[in-house]
Amino acid sequence: MKKFNLVMTMTFAVIVAFLLYFLIINYFVDDYIMNYTDIGRSVALFDFYANYNDTEKDIFYIGPSSFKENIDASLMDAINDYNNFNLGNPASTPLRRYVEIDHIIEAGPEIVVLGVGPMSLSGKWLFPDDHYALISDKVKIDNSLGLYDDYPINLNKLQILLYKRKFFSSAIFKKLENVSGNTLYYGDYNIDFKSENILKQVDKDFDSKFIEEIKSKENFEEFEVPSTDNNEKTAFELIIKKLKENGIETFIVKIPVNPLLLEKIPGEYKKNYNEFISEISDEHNIKILDYTESYKEDYFYDGLHLNRFGREEFSKKLAGDVV
Repeated sequence: MKKFNLVMTMTFAVIVAFLLYFLIINYFVDDYIMNYTDIGRSVALFDFYANYNDTEKDIFYIGPSSFKENIDASLMDAINDYNNFNLGNPASTPLRRYVEIDHIIEAGPEIVVLGVGPMSLSGKWLFPDDHYALISDKVKIDNSLGLYDDYPINLNKLQILLYKRKFFSSAIFKKLENVSGNTLYYGDYNIDFKSENILKQVDKDFDSKFIEEIKSKENFEEFEVPSTDNNEKTAFELIIKKLKENGIETFIVKIPVNPLLLEKIPGEYKKNYNEFISEISDEHNIKILDYTESYKEDYFYDGLHLNRFGREEFSKKLAGDVV
């Protein structure tokens, strides 16, 4: 009888602990992920695809934060008479966007614009484990080519729930930070696909620390595009092949780069980047829109993100160039 009572007590304790854990994740950690980090943008994109109603004339802009921050799709709507959607996602690369390709094709846009820079192809830009883990219940990732061997993919719902424990401390610190009112809110940013950008909250046109940082910076490995193949290059070409196979008009956009940063990136990295993009363009008959050197430094907030003046100019120019 005592053994039975002990088992029941332990079972009850485990159930209560799991329920508490579940509640903490759902009402605390999930709020942190979706409203106070840009990781939530990855989840929101799959919700966009799932609920998207195809129109006759629509354009999807796929790229990193230099698309999300630099494109005002509402402004573009009034210029090119298309329904423009800003699907930029911070720190995203071709490898990260390739997992979306079937959803993009199913949504059926007339045009897809792919934004890339040297960082996009280096394979040394951040560590996207969280991205893959958190979208596991949104998509089944095909890893037949071994592109995602190093990442937590295709987790089930229980595994995702357990994975989220890594955000406990960050969520706590963010709650404390919120008390001071000194924090960025990503909720609107994550679910908006037109014109919401995070720099509106910064309310500055130039990052005062950027010049000093770029002067002292010596290592640029995040821009190190190899001359040989890597997973990012492979994913980029696979995206283009699938878009072309499904009759979707495609453009490659070489994103604007602050001249102060551009001159510091080693020539070999830029050469390898430019040659690869040119080869892909020639092989698949894809038009390149090159804005790498189109804007002077006072149009930039930092190295890769335009300020409000640059954003307006870039949006107008891109809107006209893709139609």
